[in-house]
Amino acid sequence: MLGQLPCCRVVEHQRDIDGTIVKRLASGWRLERLDATVRAILRSGAFELAYRSDVPSEVVLDEYVELAKSFFEGPEPGFVNGALDGVAQDVRS
Repeated sequence: MLGQLPCCRVVEHQRDIDGTIVKRLASGWRLERLDATVRAILRSGAFELAYRSDVPSEVVLDEYVELAKSFFEGPEPGFVNGALDGVAQDVRS
């Protein structure tokens, strides 16, 4: 399964990944309320945190925050950082 494209694996595990992200959203917020690009960044980052234990959490966070910065100049990179940090706490002991 490692030979599959990463995006295919994210879609394959999307239900579980979305559940880990939703736990870290503010009360009453739904994933669908987020910008589509932010959702994609969070899903990809959460996938790496949950299924790629060979990649250190700090590396995942840094890479996806930098990716968010390439799309957004506002608060989104900080939001991505906070959400993925929470996901990391939930999926990695």
